[in-house]
Amino acid sequence: MGVSLVLIPLALAVTGAVATREELGSQVRGITLKTRMKRWDLLERALREYGSQYVAEEKGIRVFLDGGEIKFVKNREGEIEAQVSKGQLLRSVTSFLEVIHEEYTKVLQEEVYKKLVSRAEQYGFVFESEEVQEDHSIVLTLAIREGSR
Repeated sequence: MGVSLVLIPLALAVTGAVATREELGSQVRGITLKTRMKRWDLLERALREYGSQYVAEEKGIRVFLDGGEIKFVKNREGEIEAQVSKGQLLRSVTSFLEVIHEEYTKVLQEEVYKKLVSRAEQYGFVFESEEVQEDHSIVLTLAIREGSR
């Protein structure tokens, strides 16, 4: 008997920001966008892997983008928000945040995968196979070790 687990990338990070085609070409007046990201270490790793120029500060991470900047800060709920400086093109900001969220998701998925594989044996499972799907999700097949029931 085997168990298949699927690790699926998270949905788009930027929520609550819908724009028309005209607005995408307009300049931002300074806004804060919510994300679904929560961990600084994963965000920093995602920024590093993407090749972003950033500075980690005491209360956030400042990223330099197209002559402007985005500052990532945590809100009261512990979620990371993106504070966008004035004068940046909304299209550039949304494209950047989408790419960073994809990187963040990959890093998070990799961490979950490693933790799952390392803990599977102690819970009575034997790793049989893995398959990476087109959408970058991973299908793991684990078998229950005999005598673990």
